[in-house]
Amino acid sequence: MAVFVRKKRNKSGIISIQVINKLEGKSKLVKTIGSAKDINEIERLVIEGKRFIDSYSGQQILDFCSTDNILKSAFQSISTHTEVGTDLLLGRIFNRDYAIGYIFFL
Repeated sequence: MAVFVRKKRNKSGIISIQVINKLEGKSKLVKTIGSAKDINEIERLVIEGKRFIDSYSGQQILDFCSTDNILKSAFQSISTHTEVGTDLLLGRIFNRDYAIGYIFFL
């Protein structure tokens, strides 16, 4: 899967900025970001298209310069947690049949 930003000139001379997904030789329009005639506006739309691709493809960009932001976003993305395997890990330690190094009084 290749996702990229395409500049396409229309009949009127205006350039459309589109996000394209190319898969198995077929191009599919994902989103039209916008259209413009001004070069500065076209470049702004291309940058906006690249930002859309970053969020669309599921692969997020991490800012390694600021560890506070990484930790904050990591903790905010955790919605639930489940404790799994504690009994498997610690259960045998306290089980009478497998007790190693413990003295049990009856």
